[in-house]
Amino acid sequence: MNIEIERRFLLKTIDEIELGTLCNYDIKTIIQFYHLVNGQTVRYRQVSPNYGEKKYYQTIKKKIDTFTFEEDEKEISFLEFTKSIASQTENQKVIVKRRFNYYDEKQNLKFEVDVYSNLNLIILEVELPTKETKFEIPKIISDNIIIEVTGISQFSNAELSIETAGRGFF
Repeated sequence: MNIEIERRFLLKTIDEIELGTLCNYDIKTIIQFYHLVNGQTVRYRQVSPNYGEKKYYQTIKKKIDTFTFEEDEKEISFLEFTKSIASQTENQKVIVKRRFNYYDEKQNLKFEVDVYSNLNLIILEVELPTKETKFEIPKIISDNIIIEVTGISQFSNAELSIETAGRGFF
């Protein structure tokens, strides 16, 4: 089990070329499927980096408080991933996004900007070591913040995902 402390912000349109430069072109395409299994949401994720091999993950998250989640994540094989997706034809939801990763060495923090493909939405996430950690968002990103959405369930990826039969995404 891992504890994840994160803050989330809604962004207005952002220049993806400038953002890509800031992030040193650390950009990934992510497809996330959400299944309801025994009353619990399970996320299956395909991560396709600009360079390198695709990776697959299974994650179960449990909300502890507004900022904090307990996360049980493991890497799985492509076969496990495809079997999981194929086995769930009802109540399966999906979200597709491009993730721009910016590592701030001075603050020792990672900022993730998610540009959603199937929604007109851009979200910034920053994972923190503690709830009290102070941080400064890079100017190109902070200039585009509309509002903080941490803890607003309608902005969680599971809530934003749309129903699908699970076909044609990989």
